[in-house]
Amino acid sequence: TVNGWHTKLSKLAKWNGTDYLGGLTKAQARKFKDYLIQQGHELSSVKNIIGTLNAFWNWGIENEIVEINIWSGLKKRLPDAEKKELPPRGILDKATDKASTITPLRKEKDYAFLIQRYTACRKGAANGLRHCDINLNKKTITFKAWEKIVSYEKKRGGKIREKQIRRLKSQKDERTVPMSNALYELIKDMPLIKGSDDPIWPRRYKTNDDSWGHDHSNKYRQKYGVKAHDLRAFAITKLNLEGVTPFIIYEIVL
Repeated sequence: TVNGWHTKLSKLAKWNGTDYLGGLTKAQARKFKDYLIQQGHELSSVKNIIGTLNAFWNWGIENEIVEINIWSGLKKRLPDAEKKELPPRGILDKATDKASTITPLRKEKDYAFLIQRYTACRKGAANGLRHCDINLNKKTITFKAWEKIVSYEKKRGGKIREKQIRRLKSQKDERTVPMSNALYELIKDMPLIKGSDDPIWPRRYKTNDDSWGHDHSNKYRQKYGVKAHDLRAFAITKLNLEGVTPFIIYEIVL
């Protein structure tokens, strides 16, 4: 929730030109809503952003930070996101084959895609893994929050040193999960540095919101014909069809 507030408030602050947002008026809130629509955001996304800001202002009222909620009522007539059917299973199988194949253009398998595919974890959970989080001997993957000063080479040359933070959605998401045999066979050649607590893909970190893998995962549709969240939905749907109870599914997926 706090991460969601931070992301939307940062977007609002950038539009407003200042981090001091307590003096915003209802008229400015309407202008920001219009701005989001003009920028090409889907109406369901605008509804989500306004809803998050609405919840934050309610929190501000409860804590005597602001007096009125300028976002109240601005979600009216904004639609929810349309529920779409999952792509056919054949597309998922082709995407899995492609992600696990090395080509002259791609020198390494798309390990993050494969981990998402078989564990149903979120994109940030997969892309923010450290070398020490994957244990190929025990066939386990540990999803854990961490922060560290990381040094790495930029994609186009030059070194960078920055503090990187890996957050999970909640403390309950910190867990160690077993690999399926299928996942192990696909990632057993993964070039891991034994004992290293450095992130595997440090260049996939986004400093402004402490997120991981946003740009990488956004290319899934173009590369594979599926979205990152489709991988999670595929796995959850399969577990449900196999008769696994929702309580067990909740414990399995992140």
